[in-house]
Amino acid sequence: MAESCVFYKPSRVNLTFAGSSIPTAGPRDVLGARLKFPGYVSREAEFFLYSVHFKAGTPDPSTGDSTTRRLECTDLRNNINAHNLAVVTRHFLIGGDTNFYGTWEGGYARLRPTTTGRGSIRSIFPAPGTTPRTRSTKHNRRAARVARRGGPSGASTIASICS
Repeated sequence: MAESCVFYKPSRVNLTFAGSSIPTAGPRDVLGARLKFPGYVSREAEFFLYSVHFKAGTPDPSTGDSTTRRLECTDLRNNINAHNLAVVTRHFLIGGDTNFYGTWEGGYARLRPTTTGRGSIRSIFPAPGTTPRTRSTKHNRRAARVARRGGPSGASTIASICS
């Protein structure tokens, strides 16, 4: 059974690494794949795409759910930090269901910039504090509609990899 999938348009990006499961402390692994924009030679046109589905549950930071999300993000951050930048790209994109209830969550903070780590995430919800659930629901519905239609331009070829 697939825990995670990455869908991409072969006309827009080339798959340069078919993906691997990254074990986490949570109930599901993270899927990592490497993609590159066609027509470019530089590694700067390449990026890692991580498909996540972190532990759901309550927003209370004193619960095991929030702790599990923090540990899952720690595992993902450690994987990102372990990349050999002489060989692979420094760019990455994380997508999926993080189940973050706010920027105060330890998992969210773990993916933010560090003095020892590589890069940082930039959220589509940049405001500090609690993530507005209605806004995230709106974005999730829009993404689902685009996926069902085969992309913004209607029917098209979509490739996928799953773990």
